[in-house]
Amino acid sequence: MFFSSYGSFIHKLIELYYRGEKTKEQLCDMYLQEFRSKVKGHAPSKKVFGNYFRDGLTYFKEFEPFPYKAEAVEKRVSFLVGDLSFVGYIDFFGKSNEGVCILDNKSKALKQRSGNSKPTKTDEELDEYLRQLYLYAAGIEQETGEVPKRLCFNCFRSRTLIEEPFRKKAYLEAKEWATKSVERITEETDFKPSVDYFKCTYLCDVRNHCPYYQLSRKK
Repeated sequence: MFFSSYGSFIHKLIELYYRGEKTKEQLCDMYLQEFRSKVKGHAPSKKVFGNYFRDGLTYFKEFEPFPYKAEAVEKRVSFLVGDLSFVGYIDFFGKSNEGVCILDNKSKALKQRSGNSKPTKTDEELDEYLRQLYLYAAGIEQETGEVPKRLCFNCFRSRTLIEEPFRKKAYLEAKEWATKSVERITEETDFKPSVDYFKCTYLCDVRNHCPYYQLSRKK
């Protein structure tokens, strides 16, 4: 699928840089040379395809290393939340004078926190995405005995680095959310289809095997 293969391609190039296998200049060359072969599927429109291509190219042309020393990339962490076992892969695990950070590369253009007394919709969206990093933080804590100082998103299409201080309350809420989500799933007995044209057509890679998607196309 276009969006997933695009994200995987960008992730891989960033990984090669932090593993010391490619220079900044080589990343841009690889992007141009391999885009067609690595990014599969069809974008919703030529405009979307063009925007994604140009955003990625601009990112690598203006590539700036993260303000953290790389400790690991694609770091595998195994951890428990209650009695539930989880496995996660941290895109970038770094360190600064303040301590360690967890960073995730995102094609989505998340917004910096507004700072308003009442959270905005973009603040709420950011908090939803931060759950993933807080769960990764559980893996770091169980491995090292310490929690990260910062949780970060590298929104490469918008060339925005979002840095959030670690908050204990949000950490506990994320673990509670994970536990309750698993409970709801395991207790569910009736899984109803949720057919959405965009998601089914451009995000789901098993749509050709889904009878509900096939029926929706015949309407």
